[in-house]
Amino acid sequence: MAEIFFVAGLGYGDEGKGSVVDFLAELSGSETIVRYNGGPQAAHHVVRNGFTHCFSQFGSGTFANGSRTYLSEHMLVDPLALAIEEETLRQKGVVDGFDRLYIDGKCSVITPMQKIVGQMRELSARYGSCGMGVGEAVRDRQYLNGTSLSITDLQDVGTVQSKLDFLWRFKLDHAEQIADENPHHKGIQSGYERIKDASLVKRVLDFYQGFAEKINIISGFNLSGNVIFEGAQGVLLDVDYGFVPHVTKTKTKFDNAYDLISGCQRVRRIGVLRAYGTRHGAGPFVSDDMGLTKKIPDMHNGMHEWQGKFRIGWLDILVSRYALETIGGVDGIALTNLDRLQGVNPVRVCTAYEYTGNENIGGFFDYEIVNGRKIIHRIKVQDKIDARKQQELTTHLFNCKPIYIEFSGDENDYLSLLESELTAPIVIVSKGPESKDKSILRGI
Repeated sequence: MAEIFFVAGLGYGDEGKGSVVDFLAELSGSETIVRYNGGPQAAHHVVRNGFTHCFSQFGSGTFANGSRTYLSEHMLVDPLALAIEEETLRQKGVVDGFDRLYIDGKCSVITPMQKIVGQMRELSARYGSCGMGVGEAVRDRQYLNGTSLSITDLQDVGTVQSKLDFLWRFKLDHAEQIADENPHHKGIQSGYERIKDASLVKRVLDFYQGFAEKINIISGFNLSGNVIFEGAQGVLLDVDYGFVPHVTKTKTKFDNAYDLISGCQRVRRIGVLRAYGTRHGAGPFVSDDMGLTKKIPDMHNGMHEWQGKFRIGWLDILVSRYALETIGGVDGIALTNLDRLQGVNPVRVCTAYEYTGNENIGGFFDYEIVNGRKIIHRIKVQDKIDARKQQELTTHLFNCKPIYIEFSGDENDYLSLLESELTAPIVIVSKGPESKDKSILRGI
């Protein structure tokens, strides 16, 4: 029977999903990596064969097993970014990248116009966008319906030209509004000048024509053999269940992956979690610790032009449980970056919050009153999607202080503690970026 793995991040992204997918691809001999959400904002670092590559739209198993990549209908695709990544992979020895790439024709296309306007919005009100145009393309797909651009459209020159002309005028209106509201912001005015360039549509059209001739555009996909479904971002950034407004604009749960398989197939769900907490840019991060950021600065993440600084803190049991509950549980956790905690003593784990506000929080948390203090033990998952309530939850989280336990035991004790607190088995431990740095603790 074919092996099918679902891989998702249990944090705010940057958990090490790419490295885990690379390892699983080698372990299972997977023939296909399916990208089931997100777009080119993914930054999945893989180190293999002496090369380091940040996988954006290609599957992170590309090096390990000569795997094919399938960009499912739930993806948003930036053709220009994809072509740049293909060329980068070619320089690293993957000479058949486009031959091994299959794109569902239903995928939405992210155009340069959407990328520019998305960046202008981020500059005007910092939400934590990656600046890749994903959120803007999602908004347009929902608002414009059939008028937005899909991968299938790239096969017809007339369709592409008419849609690009319309989209350019549509986004130019948005850009003008943002520019008028921020007359003295140099970055926003620069974006407006770029999108005003009337030659932009012709240049984009010419590129799309050549791109469409190089790629495999398909309708549906035969998921034969061993397959890994590679998720982007993390559950805590989910458009519906993340902490609004600091979320991505796509679904980060397993829902899209389940949508792509038949119900009778056996799936092994792997949740990826760092041995400590991280978050890029704005948004609630209760266990944030500037001291830890200085002790273990991240090798691949730093100050980002759009998302801001990369923040590091301690592992937070409450948001990790929230992610597990939101995603519907996992069959195992892949714990990454455990090596980065070597020499850090004591290690802290956030096991509760103290609520410092005065609001009624019963609808959002399980808590108790201890010596007049509200001590939170659980973040509740809402039964129904409600953006207003998620916004309230975000506000409450900004009023939470971490309560830690300090841990100075050995590694096995630490793993046992996390398994006990999260009530989920740790099946893979990663102590470095390469496949050889990973070990299986129990069957998966």
